[in-house]
Amino acid sequence: LDTERAPRGARLASRVWSLTLVVAALSVAVLGLMLGLEYYRLPFAERPDSVLYEKFRPAGEYGLRYGIVGFALITFGVVTYTARKRLRALARLGKLKFWLEFHIFVCTVGPFLVTLHTSFLVGGLVSIAYWSMVVVAASGIFGRYVYVRIPKTAHGTFAGMAAVHAQRA
Repeated sequence: LDTERAPRGARLASRVWSLTLVVAALSVAVLGLMLGLEYYRLPFAERPDSVLYEKFRPAGEYGLRYGIVGFALITFGVVTYTARKRLRALARLGKLKFWLEFHIFVCTVGPFLVTLHTSFLVGGLVSIAYWSMVVVAASGIFGRYVYVRIPKTAHGTFAGMAAVHAQRA
């Protein structure tokens, strides 16, 4: 394997970018849960009687916004990452690694917001779409887990078997 390392500034920028996305995702999760925690903790049968019902039910003030923003994030993340991968004209807009991290960020936060939109009540025909989204998000997380464990050169390309065997020798 190539033993060159990326310049220190580039590694630092990469870590700052990743940390920023993680902090943003956690902030959205904590804020979303804290806003409606009192409502979400109620038994499903008691929710319609709550003063928070009109805000946090799926068609309520916050519930609807969670669904719209979640859907928009997922769509934006998929479309922009796919475009960056496929269109050479977009290559100058940054490394694919950063686009992948952004894609992972929006396509993790999006399903979380969609989950808040459902008020944790998933059933009926719509549940097929919801659980399909969960499976796709989970497979993306698993795919990223596998991806980071594949040996790569210092330039980010996948190392061949010969290079892997040579490094182990």
